[in-house]
Amino acid sequence: RTQIFHFLTMSHPFKLIITILSILPPILLKSLIMIAMKMNKCKANLKMIAINIASLHQHRDELLNIINNHKANIVLLYETHLTPKKKLLIPNFPLLREDKSGKTGRGVAIAIHNSLIFDPLPHDTPSDTEYIGAAIKLNTKTIHIYSIYSSPSIKIDTNLIISLINPSFQTYIAGDFNSKSPIWYNLSTNPS
Repeated sequence: RTQIFHFLTMSHPFKLIITILSILPPILLKSLIMIAMKMNKCKANLKMIAINIASLHQHRDELLNIINNHKANIVLLYETHLTPKKKLLIPNFPLLREDKSGKTGRGVAIAIHNSLIFDPLPHDTPSDTEYIGAAIKLNTKTIHIYSIYSSPSIKIDTNLIISLINPSFQTYIAGDFNSKSPIWYNLSTNPS
């Protein structure tokens, strides 16, 4: 069964299209969000994919297929389950990582195609919520992107989310917030 949801918002100069596909194997993904950004003024097309990968080592080959099939430029990953000792390469995609930490940590990462110019964003806001960010330079514009993981056992750090949004840049945040609420048809709730 295929379910596809489209959400379109205009945020000049960007058109943002979010598509959620629920046709992929659940063992690989809890969610897949394709973000196709057509940057009118930048004359650049980017395709971002956000994935709860549930172990990057175990699902690396599936990730490579998704990247190739969707011609992704940027991949935001959460629940990578990577530790500092684990080395992992994704061809043509340098990987920014925040490896899992503590009992509730799962790890987040951003893979950015080597054709793009980027800088890691500072990680100076202490929080139990795991996150990593990058500033992507696109012709005359710079965008900020973040990959976030919030454990279901902790409350989402809304102050962190607010601190990541810089009014000088277009900011895109994707992640597994582990939020449950009857509002979106979950029978249970949690602190997130």
